[in-house]
Amino acid sequence: MNGTSIELDSIKCELNSRAVRYKEFRKDLATEDAFRRLSGQSPEVIHIATHGFYYSREEIEKEYKSGNYCNFIAYQGMNPELYHSGLALSGAQDTWHNESGDISKYVEMRSENDGILLSSEIAQLDLSNTDLVVLSACETALGNVKSEGVYGLQRAFKLAGVNSLIMSLWKVDDNATQVLMTSFYQNYLSGMSKREALLTAQNKVRNTPGFEDPYNWAAFILLDGLN
Repeated sequence: MNGTSIELDSIKCELNSRAVRYKEFRKDLATEDAFRRLSGQSPEVIHIATHGFYYSREEIEKEYKSGNYCNFIAYQGMNPELYHSGLALSGAQDTWHNESGDISKYVEMRSENDGILLSSEIAQLDLSNTDLVVLSACETALGNVKSEGVYGLQRAFKLAGVNSLIMSLWKVDDNATQVLMTSFYQNYLSGMSKREALLTAQNKVRNTPGFEDPYNWAAFILLDGLN
Protein backbone atom coordinates (compact mmCIF):
# COMPACT_ATOMS: atom_id res chain seq x y z
CA MET A 1 0.00 0.00 0.00
CA ASN A 2 1.47 3.37 -1.00
CA GLY A 3 1.64 6.52 1.12
CA THR A 4 -1.42 8.06 -0.51
CA SER A 5 -3.63 5.06 0.26
CA ILE A 6 -2.42 5.00 3.86
CA GLU A 7 -3.06 8.74 4.09
CA LEU A 8 -6.64 8.43 2.86
CA ASP A 9 -7.38 5.44 5.09
CA SER A 10 -5.99 7.29 8.12
CA ILE A 11 -8.09 10.37 7.39
CA LYS A 12 -11.17 8.16 6.96
CA CYS A 13 -10.53 6.66 10.39
CA GLU A 14 -10.40 10.13 11.92
CA LEU A 15 -13.64 11.13 10.22
CA ASN A 16 -15.41 7.91 11.16
CA SER A 17 -14.31 8.18 14.80
CA ARG A 18 -16.03 11.56 14.97
CA ALA A 19 -19.05 10.54 12.86
CA VAL A 20 -18.21 13.14 10.20
CA ARG A 21 -20.06 12.56 6.93
CA TYR A 22 -18.00 12.44 3.76
CA LYS A 23 -17.94 11.20 0.17
CA GLU A 24 -14.93 9.40 -1.23
CA PHE A 25 -13.78 9.21 -4.84
CA ARG A 26 -10.83 6.90 -5.47
CA LYS A 27 -9.21 5.46 -8.57
CA ASP A 28 -11.74 5.17 -11.43
CA LEU A 29 -14.29 7.21 -9.46
CA ALA A 30 -11.94 10.18 -9.18
CA THR A 31 -12.93 11.68 -12.52
CA GLU A 32 -13.14 15.22 -13.83
CA ASP A 33 -16.87 14.79 -14.21
CA ALA A 34 -17.23 13.84 -10.53
CA PHE A 35 -15.26 16.90 -9.51
CA ARG A 36 -17.19 19.17 -11.85
CA ARG A 37 -20.47 18.00 -10.30
CA LEU A 38 -19.37 19.61 -7.02
CA SER A 39 -19.97 23.01 -8.60
CA GLY A 40 -22.74 24.82 -6.75
CA GLN A 41 -22.95 22.19 -4.01
CA SER A 42 -19.39 21.71 -2.85
CA PRO A 43 -18.68 20.41 0.68
CA GLU A 44 -17.06 22.40 3.48
CA VAL A 45 -13.72 20.63 3.03
CA ILE A 46 -12.26 19.06 -0.13
CA HIS A 47 -9.18 16.85 0.23
CA ILE A 48 -7.33 16.04 -3.00
CA ALA A 49 -4.48 13.51 -2.95
CA THR A 50 -3.14 13.08 -6.46
CA HIS A 51 -0.43 14.29 -8.84
CA GLY A 52 -0.25 18.06 -9.25
CA PHE A 53 1.77 19.83 -11.90
CA TYR A 54 3.03 23.25 -12.91
CA TYR A 55 5.10 24.11 -15.97
CA SER A 56 6.96 27.41 -16.20
CA ARG A 57 7.25 29.17 -19.55
CA GLU A 58 10.87 28.03 -19.79
CA GLU A 59 9.90 24.41 -19.19
CA ILE A 60 7.15 24.62 -21.78
CA GLU A 61 9.55 25.99 -24.40
CA LYS A 62 12.13 23.31 -23.59
CA GLU A 63 9.61 20.48 -23.79
CA TYR A 64 8.09 21.90 -26.96
CA LYS A 65 11.47 21.95 -28.74
CA SER A 66 12.27 18.40 -27.63
CA GLY A 67 8.90 17.07 -28.80
CA ASN A 68 8.36 15.52 -25.37
CA TYR A 69 5.77 17.92 -24.06
CA CYS A 70 2.28 17.74 -22.65
CA ASN A 71 0.14 19.38 -25.29
CA PHE A 72 -2.62 20.60 -23.02
CA ILE A 73 -0.29 23.28 -21.62
CA ALA A 74 0.38 24.65 -25.10
CA TYR A 75 -3.12 26.01 -25.56
CA GLN A 76 -3.21 29.78 -25.10
CA GLY A 77 -6.75 30.72 -24.14
CA MET A 78 -8.17 33.79 -22.43
CA ASN A 79 -5.98 33.21 -19.34
CA PRO A 80 -3.01 31.25 -20.72
CA GLU A 81 -1.26 31.10 -17.34
CA LEU A 82 -4.07 28.94 -15.98
CA TYR A 83 -3.34 26.30 -18.63
CA HIS A 84 0.13 25.64 -17.16
CA SER A 85 -0.99 23.92 -13.97
CA GLY A 86 -3.55 21.43 -12.80
CA LEU A 87 -4.32 18.06 -11.25
CA ALA A 88 -4.19 14.55 -12.71
CA LEU A 89 -7.38 12.57 -12.14
CA SER A 90 -8.68 9.24 -13.45
CA GLY A 91 -7.85 8.83 -17.15
CA ALA A 92 -4.96 11.30 -17.20
CA GLN A 93 -2.43 8.57 -17.96
CA ASP A 94 -4.12 7.86 -21.29
CA THR A 95 -4.19 11.47 -22.48
CA TRP A 96 -1.05 12.97 -20.96
CA HIS A 97 0.75 13.07 -24.30
CA ASN A 98 -0.60 13.64 -27.78
CA GLU A 99 1.26 11.15 -29.95
CA SER A 100 0.43 12.99 -33.16
CA GLY A 101 2.32 16.09 -32.06
CA ASP A 102 -0.38 18.27 -33.64
CA ILE A 103 -1.35 20.82 -30.99
CA SER A 104 -4.24 22.36 -32.93
CA LYS A 105 -5.73 18.92 -33.50
CA TYR A 106 -5.31 18.08 -29.82
CA VAL A 107 -7.09 21.24 -28.68
CA GLU A 108 -10.01 20.43 -30.98
CA MET A 109 -10.20 16.85 -29.72
CA ARG A 110 -9.68 17.62 -26.05
CA SER A 111 -12.43 16.19 -23.87
CA GLU A 112 -13.70 17.85 -20.73
CA ASN A 113 -13.18 14.50 -19.02
CA ASP A 114 -9.71 13.54 -20.23
CA GLY A 115 -8.45 13.23 -16.65
CA ILE A 116 -6.37 16.42 -16.72
CA LEU A 117 -8.12 19.02 -14.59
CA LEU A 118 -6.54 22.35 -15.53
CA SER A 119 -6.54 25.42 -13.32
CA SER A 120 -8.50 27.14 -16.09
CA GLU A 121 -11.28 24.57 -15.65
CA ILE A 122 -11.33 24.80 -11.86
CA ALA A 123 -11.65 28.59 -12.06
CA GLN A 124 -14.97 28.24 -13.90
CA LEU A 125 -16.61 26.21 -11.12
CA ASP A 126 -18.66 27.44 -8.16
CA LEU A 127 -16.96 26.11 -5.02
CA SER A 128 -18.08 28.97 -2.81
CA ASN A 129 -19.54 26.59 -0.22
CA THR A 130 -16.07 25.21 0.46
CA ASP A 131 -14.11 26.65 3.38
CA LEU A 132 -10.92 24.62 2.87
CA VAL A 133 -9.26 22.76 0.01
CA VAL A 134 -6.30 20.56 0.95
CA LEU A 135 -4.08 19.85 -2.05
CA SER A 136 -2.05 16.86 -0.90
CA ALA A 137 0.06 16.80 -4.05
CA CYS A 138 3.36 18.09 -5.40
CA GLU A 139 4.03 21.76 -6.29
CA THR A 140 0.39 22.81 -5.97
CA ALA A 141 1.33 26.29 -4.70
CA LEU A 142 3.42 27.13 -7.77
CA GLY A 143 2.38 29.24 -10.74
CA ASN A 144 3.31 32.13 -12.99
CA VAL A 145 4.06 35.17 -10.85
CA LYS A 146 2.45 38.38 -12.10
CA SER A 147 1.74 41.77 -10.54
CA GLU A 148 -1.77 40.50 -9.64
CA GLY A 149 -0.39 37.45 -7.82
CA VAL A 150 0.43 33.81 -8.55
CA TYR A 151 -1.44 32.29 -11.50
CA GLY A 152 -1.80 28.59 -10.76
CA LEU A 153 -3.98 26.21 -8.78
CA GLN A 154 -4.24 28.58 -5.86
CA ARG A 155 -5.67 31.35 -8.04
CA ALA A 156 -8.01 28.90 -9.75
CA PHE A 157 -9.52 27.73 -6.47
CA LYS A 158 -9.81 31.30 -5.18
CA LEU A 159 -11.62 32.33 -8.38
CA ALA A 160 -13.94 29.37 -7.80
CA GLY A 161 -14.81 30.85 -4.41
CA VAL A 162 -12.82 28.67 -1.99
CA ASN A 163 -11.97 30.42 1.28
CA SER A 164 -8.59 28.88 2.17
CA LEU A 165 -6.11 26.33 0.82
CA ILE A 166 -3.32 24.08 2.01
CA MET A 167 -0.81 23.42 -0.78
CA SER A 168 2.81 22.49 -1.41
CA LEU A 169 5.80 24.47 -2.68
CA TRP A 170 7.84 21.51 -3.92
CA LYS A 171 7.76 17.77 -4.60
CA VAL A 172 6.81 16.06 -1.36
CA ASP A 173 7.68 12.71 0.18
CA ASP A 174 4.67 10.35 0.27
CA ASN A 175 5.35 8.94 3.71
CA ALA A 176 6.11 12.29 5.33
CA THR A 177 2.96 13.74 3.74
CA GLN A 178 0.89 10.87 5.11
CA VAL A 179 2.09 11.63 8.64
CA LEU A 180 1.49 15.36 8.20
CA MET A 181 -2.00 15.05 6.74
CA THR A 182 -3.18 12.50 9.31
CA SER A 183 -1.90 14.73 12.10
CA PHE A 184 -3.47 17.83 10.54
CA TYR A 185 -6.95 16.29 10.50
CA GLN A 186 -6.55 14.94 14.03
CA ASN A 187 -5.74 18.47 15.16
CA TYR A 188 -8.34 20.25 13.04
CA LEU A 189 -11.16 17.91 13.99
CA SER A 190 -10.26 18.28 17.66
CA GLY A 191 -10.99 22.01 17.45
CA MET A 192 -7.71 23.65 16.47
CA SER A 193 -7.70 26.45 13.88
CA LYS A 194 -6.40 25.55 10.43
CA ARG A 195 -3.13 27.39 11.08
CA GLU A 196 -2.57 25.83 14.49
CA ALA A 197 -3.48 22.39 13.16
CA LEU A 198 -0.98 22.67 10.31
CA LEU A 199 1.85 24.04 12.47
CA THR A 200 1.31 21.27 15.04
CA ALA A 201 1.31 18.66 12.27
CA GLN A 202 4.53 20.06 10.82
CA ASN A 203 6.16 19.86 14.24
CA LYS A 204 5.11 16.23 14.52
CA VAL A 205 6.72 15.40 11.16
CA ARG A 206 9.86 17.32 12.10
CA ASN A 207 10.15 15.25 15.29
CA THR A 208 9.60 11.96 13.47
CA PRO A 209 12.89 10.01 12.96
CA GLY A 210 13.96 10.23 9.33
CA PHE A 211 11.82 13.27 8.54
CA GLU A 212 13.80 15.96 10.38
CA ASP A 213 14.92 17.71 7.20
CA PRO A 214 12.73 20.74 6.30
CA TYR A 215 12.21 19.16 2.87
CA ASN A 216 9.86 16.69 4.56
CA TRP A 217 7.75 19.01 6.69
CA ALA A 218 8.01 22.60 5.40
CA ALA A 219 6.58 22.19 1.87
CA PHE A 220 2.96 22.78 2.82
CA ILE A 221 1.63 26.29 3.37
CA LEU A 222 -1.77 27.71 4.31
CA LEU A 223 -3.33 30.48 2.22
CA ASP A 224 -5.98 32.72 3.83
CA GLY A 225 -6.51 30.42 6.79
CA LEU A 226 -7.55 32.97 9.39
CA ASN A 227 -9.61 30.53 11.45
